[in-house]
Amino acid sequence: MIFEKTKLQGNCDFWKEQRCGRITASNFYKICHVKESTSPDNTLKDLLGYCPLPPERQPIQFAWGHEKEESAVDLYCKKLKRVHKEMHVVESGLIIDPEFSHLGSSPDRIRVCQCCGKRVVEVKSLYSKRSLMPHIAAVEYIYKENGTYRLKKKNQVELSSTRGNDLVIYTNKGILIVEVLFDKYLWEEMLVKLNKFYSKHMIPAILTGRIKKLLS
Repeated sequence: MIFEKTKLQGNCDFWKEQRCGRITASNFYKICHVKESTSPDNTLKDLLGYCPLPPERQPIQFAWGHEKEESAVDLYCKKLKRVHKEMHVVESGLIIDPEFSHLGSSPDRIRVCQCCGKRVVEVKSLYSKRSLMPHIAAVEYIYKENGTYRLKKKNQVELSSTRGNDLVIYTNKGILIVEVLFDKYLWEEMLVKLNKFYSKHMIPAILTGRIKKLLS
């Protein structure tokens, strides 16, 4: 029900409500690399939805990426429909982990086809390198192995919670599709850190209202 009712994502208040109090994929990297000596308060403010950034203050990179998402998905569909049987791409709502309900993600799209089943589609639009070919623009994130582009392990964190992912890297020169393989050991390592942050910091913040009191 939550998945279906949150397909408008940022344009849906219910989506915003359901993300509050959960650790979502866009925050996985930050939490998995936070130092013990660093105060968690700023991260908690974001995760609990206490300080939302108004649309007019969104960085230009974010606005440009949002604007180009549809173009990237169109190119993705044209490229893959020739090789995948009865393929279609649909909007995605908030996906909640069935075992750890405090974890979730909101992919850009879900790809469905007879040959591969379901795959998550994530679009990354590189504003600062928008005039370069995608494989050149993304050189710090990817590497080539046996003629196939792969995502470097350190950049897989945000996409590690799902079993099948296509990362679509977009620039004004076109797209590059990178298949991201599920890394069981990376995900298990991340789970320990995410669950520790949730139990140590988020649960107390939710129950006591400490962060909210700091802002009042």
